[in-house]
Amino acid sequence: IRVTKTIDFKFDQDRLYDDNADWKDVYAYFRKNGQIIIQDAGRLIVYERGNSSFSTVNLPDNQSLLNISCALDENDQLYVACKNNVLVLTQQNKLVMWQANATTSRFGFKSIYIDRSGLLWLGGNGSGIQTYNLNPPGFVTHNYKLTFHEDLLQDYLNVPLTALHDYFSQYKSSYVFRWVYGNNGSIWFTKASSDEAATPQICSYYKGTISKKIWHYNKSGIQYHTNASALGVSKSGKLWGIDFFMRPVYFDTVRLEATVYPSLYNANTSTNYTANSLMIDGEDEFWISTAFDGLFFYNISTHKIKHYEASEKQASLPTNQLMNLVQDPTDSSIL
Repeated sequence: IRVTKTIDFKFDQDRLYDDNADWKDVYAYFRKNGQIIIQDAGRLIVYERGNSSFSTVNLPDNQSLLNISCALDENDQLYVACKNNVLVLTQQNKLVMWQANATTSRFGFKSIYIDRSGLLWLGGNGSGIQTYNLNPPGFVTHNYKLTFHEDLLQDYLNVPLTALHDYFSQYKSSYVFRWVYGNNGSIWFTKASSDEAATPQICSYYKGTISKKIWHYNKSGIQYHTNASALGVSKSGKLWGIDFFMRPVYFDTVRLEATVYPSLYNANTSTNYTANSLMIDGEDEFWISTAFDGLFFYNISTHKIKHYEASEKQASLPTNQLMNLVQDPTDSSIL
């Protein structure tokens, strides 16, 4: 053992070690900023490494070391269990009462520990163990101010409210809002509907600006057009959609032209929004979830179609109502 530095104590009590103390084990906790917190009878001693100075934080009721247990969390806050209270020494060295509702221990808290997962364990000295998750909750509720899509564009993508009113007066329900990320950082969106559309109703967002251009349909022989009920982007960035009648729609973003292809399936068109989502694997393989007709696989090059439905058979779909599809980011073979 080699002594690297000797520090003179300058407390009202002139020494840390007291031979007359009822408990002689003294623990130290090391913060990321270099501070050292020393657990002492009735107080916490804070050492500032920068200027080699000490300060004290008094604990309530002049606690004995026998009744104190401490634990340091990942944010450098020190939790102090003493008698029936849990106190927190903040990063600013302010001692406050812990806001969580720990059940009072019959014989006082004897031990406290924070594991690597962020779980705080509180020992009740013969009256049980309590645990508390210090991590934020997994689900946080965000109440809408206007609607889902308007809040998203205004609060997170910085689109002016006036622009929202200009472009989104037709979007009365968030359920009909359909969108997809483009490869260049843009977002394409449309309104799912069975209503006839003389021109493709599709907009794009890019760097805080919404763009709504005048599109037209290719003269493919199909006369009755509807908005896309689902949008998808291929690996190369081609924009596709599936309309209300389960017809693939290719959107040429340069010519602003939409080409509608024959229907994949005689879908249940008695209810709106037959297609819910479109996920394109590579360039040709389309996976389409529907509101009532299960899941479809379609290869745009070979025209191969495979239909998956719910049934009593093993490994079938649990339901025919599939709201959304997402490809696993680590394994493209998993949806």
